[in-house]
Amino acid sequence: MNIFACCIISFCCMAAHYFFPLYGYTGGNYILAKPLVGGLICGILLGDVATGLSIGCAIQLTYLSYMTIGGAATVDQGFLAYPITAIAITTRMDAGSAIALGTAVAIIAAYGNSLLRTINLFANNRYQAAIAEGDKKKQDFFYFGLPLTALFVVRFIPAFLMMYFGSDYVANLLNVMPEKLLAGMSKFGNFMPAIGIALLMKFLIRENWYLAFFVFGFALYAYLGMSVLGSVVFALVIAILYYQIIAEKGVKAAVAKTANSDEEEVL
Repeated sequence: MNIFACCIISFCCMAAHYFFPLYGYTGGNYILAKPLVGGLICGILLGDVATGLSIGCAIQLTYLSYMTIGGAATVDQGFLAYPITAIAITTRMDAGSAIALGTAVAIIAAYGNSLLRTINLFANNRYQAAIAEGDKKKQDFFYFGLPLTALFVVRFIPAFLMMYFGSDYVANLLNVMPEKLLAGMSKFGNFMPAIGIALLMKFLIRENWYLAFFVFGFALYAYLGMSVLGSVVFALVIAILYYQIIAEKGVKAAVAKTANSDEEEVL
């Protein structure tokens, strides 16, 4: 992989973090860190958008319901979205193998978040002290300089080394690995998106009859041959109708409650 592409993708990995000081949590964690976005960017830079989106989509489905509890991150999606996707594109790795490899790397990379939190805690305390002192240079250093340096060391450098030196090693490793092991990794990775969907459904389905929406969407895709985009249009129409019905019932219930209150006051 050429140095220019490695640098751009590594910078994206560095910027895809909620401690990036230029735009914070929303831009980093909810946009750049998503594997689908990373797959698109890696695909554009490496000249294979279709493969990038395919791998990014598969990884996105796997971690569709991923969330941090109390700030404790168990995986680092930024490494899944960028260096792992880039390596998968350049080595022609299938999505299942990319997920299997990426999960192990993302778990290890998550430990870097603890180091970043420690550094940013120190930087935050020093930044507040600099505000009290009125020292603008110290404020800029502890707000921008130190956090960016920490992100560069913890994220940019590992991502760059993985892509620049690791792509060839991964390709050679795949060539010498037994076919049965590769097939097992692929099957395991292909099964992971189903777990992601199942976990998401567990959060979204509050009543059993909600499963009817899922079955309807599955039937449109599997039996009627409708595309995903067409299914989304149907889902959007159903969601709007459902919302309107629920909203109307809520308004009627509120009006009835108000009328009953007025009658009780008159009595």
